[in-house]
Amino acid sequence: MVEMSEHFAAHSKKTTFKRKSWNAIFKVLANIAASAPVQADGGAIQTIIDLCDNLLDKIAESRDIERKEYEAYVAEYDADREAAVTSLNETVQQIADLTTEINTLTKRINAARAEK
Repeated sequence: MVEMSEHFAAHSKKTTFKRKSWNAIFKVLANIAASAPVQADGGAIQTIIDLCDNLLDKIAESRDIERKEYEAYVAEYDADREAAVTSLNETVQQIADLTTEINTLTKRINAARAEK
């Protein structure tokens, strides 16, 4: 049990778990390791430690995949947002240009009416 506690303590300093399901898995493994028949078998404790290490590795891989997916999502969002902002700015500029042309044409029409 001391070996299990030391192993979990070493890993808890490196990794923080925010998902209750992961904590539950490790609590179950710690309870199994604490049972009397398992303590008598050193190989079983090492198997549990190896299983915990394997779980920690898989959790780390899963978190890396999630992080990469999130970063890809954010990059795609930023690219789409930048394209939309560019399009909006171009549209605003076109509206301003058209408004100027309309004002010029309105002045010409008024001037032509005044001449007639």
